[in-house]
Amino acid sequence: MAMQVRVLFFGALKDVVGRAEERLQVETGSRIGDLYARYAERYPALEQHRASMLFSRNREFVNWGQTLEEGDEVAFYRPPLLLVALLRLSL
Repeated sequence: MAMQVRVLFFGALKDVVGRAEERLQVETGSRIGDLYARYAERYPALEQHRASMLFSRNREFVNWGQTLEEGDEVAFYRPPLLLVALLRLSL
């Protein structure tokens, strides 16, 4: 069964995908990592940002394994590297 999520892109990631946001249908049980893989397939240049990317679900930072739910807002960020390191320590 499919569900809809809203996906936001910030900074360089917005430039890579060519838009700031879109709505996307994903399978029930999909995770942040699945969503990323789907975009990386469509936009291979995302791979060069992979190591420094952060994600949020409904405005809370989450890890790659976070499960998505109907109506979620997911954001892809590429913040400064120091911030990435600090936030990953807290996840």
